[in-house]
Amino acid sequence: MTTDLARAVEHYLGIMDESGQARLRFAEKVWAVQDDIAQSSDAGDDIDAEQAKDCLATGQPLFLLARPNMQIEAFADAAHRIAEVVAAEAGLPEEAGAALRELDFATLATQEQLDAALEDVDAFVADASEAASAASEGSLTPEMVRFVVASALTPLLRRRSAEALAALEAFDWRTWSSGSCPVCGAPAAIGRVLDEGELKGGRRVLWCSLCDAEWEYDRVRCARCGTRNHSKLHYMMNEEDHGHRVHACEDCQGYIKVAFERDLGLAAIPRVEDVATLELDALAHARGYTPLGNAE
Repeated sequence: MTTDLARAVEHYLGIMDESGQARLRFAEKVWAVQDDIAQSSDAGDDIDAEQAKDCLATGQPLFLLARPNMQIEAFADAAHRIAEVVAAEAGLPEEAGAALRELDFATLATQEQLDAALEDVDAFVADASEAASAASEGSLTPEMVRFVVASALTPLLRRRSAEALAALEAFDWRTWSSGSCPVCGAPAAIGRVLDEGELKGGRRVLWCSLCDAEWEYDRVRCARCGTRNHSKLHYMMNEEDHGHRVHACEDCQGYIKVAFERDLGLAAIPRVEDVATLELDALAHARGYTPLGNAE
């Protein structure tokens, strides 16, 4: 665990209620397994910087140029390891925990389906979840299996994602004008505004929970539909917490959570912030807004 990550976890454990603390400790265990898997994932071929920039300039995510090497055996092993954490730590009924441990994740998808997973991650996860529910004869809920399957994909993508971003070297992010990930194409999960001092104000960067990429994105712009109309964009927040806000758009009814590092007084670690701000999701949903990637 990095110093900033450990500091962020310690900070939130000190201010969360009991249920929030349990949620964050569970997430910590999942992250530890993901980090271990990611370190041993396959490195890809070298990526040409100019080709990478051209890829983004034409609106295509980098994985179309530099696909990650995901093997069904590695996916199954990652899913089994994460399933073990879920079975042990998520408070499941005994029958569900046993079924999750016994599930053969290698049978939930073919290599061909895994190769095509990034073209429609939601469909891949949904299909694998349905197969798991059928194999367990109803002992496992689709939500439970979706979490395991999606969490297993992340460490298999993270190393290649970092390689793809590193290949860009200096890059003008105005070229990529989308709230979808420039690496894998998934919608952003959360944003953060950097603490760059009073004079600079601070840039906003978005984070992809699927491949762990971050990219710069205009502060006054909807991360779903792209509108820059000030009158259609606004923040919502809990008055006692100015460090976390919901950036909502009246045009598309989409929203994204944003952490403000200067108000927080510490580096915002996206995966920690995402777990620590579930009450903001509830606030946005109650007012009729939906997260990116879930347009109605």
